[in-house]
Amino acid sequence: MRCCSLRFPNENGCIRSTVTIPATNEPGFHTAFFVPDYDDRAWQTGRDSAVPNGGFGYGDAGFAGVDIGTPFALELGHAAYFRTRFTTDKPHANLELQCQRDDGIIVYLDGKEVARDNMNDGSEAYLLPAVQTIDGPDESAVQRIPLQGLSLATGEHVLAISLHNPAISSSNLRIAAVTLLALDPVPLPDQ
Repeated sequence: MRCCSLRFPNENGCIRSTVTIPATNEPGFHTAFFVPDYDDRAWQTGRDSAVPNGGFGYGDAGFAGVDIGTPFALELGHAAYFRTRFTTDKPHANLELQCQRDDGIIVYLDGKEVARDNMNDGSEAYLLPAVQTIDGPDESAVQRIPLQGLSLATGEHVLAISLHNPAISSSNLRIAAVTLLALDPVPLPDQ
């Protein structure tokens, strides 16, 4: 299954994470944005892309994806938030998230944190930093993140991701080619 549409807040929703600090405008945002019944109707919608320099973000030369808006002040460009709903028509196991990310991500599935990649420990927060800066060719390298011990039942699900910079002075932020794979075992043909 391919998660091809992610959502991010806009100025009208007062949650646009690259422009304003969500906790200031929506108390409890960091404990709510990833739960399935969170109201994201005010968020803008864009299409993900695996093309070079695609996806969602700002600040990279030649960026060709959905521009989520360069923050008016760099100290406000620390994190961005994404959600997508998808439906499965059968159960799946052995899940893996693949994506290009600059810099760190926290992944939530159906309201539960399921993975961190290049992220520090700590509660979800706008100023929670990524461990290190990702730059050069590493920005477009596909990360394979196993979601250990998880399975999906048939039905609707919500994938949410917070994307973090390592420092408030970072000038770019990007996520692309987000794909949730079910690595279900393939049955062997009868012999």
